[in-house]
Amino acid sequence: MTLFSIIESPQHPRLDAIYQRLGIHQIKLTSQRKTIQALKRLSPDWVVAEFFYGFGRSKGKVTVRRALNERISDST
Repeated sequence: MTLFSIIESPQHPRLDAIYQRLGIHQIKLTSQRKTIQALKRLSPDWVVAEFFYGFGRSKGKVTVRRALNERISDST
């Protein structure tokens, strides 16, 4: 199993030991841009991310969500 861990803040939970114990290969990504690039090459089983929503609309967050949805619909 492969897991993308999108880490954009110091508050992101560090679950490395749990993933390792469960035999999950964790790929750490530090930005949504890097996540989109990785999605073009890999298809993770899980994605763990912490999103920050403000009063404005963030095009980047919407883009990651679309990329994930496209990847899921392509695999079904």
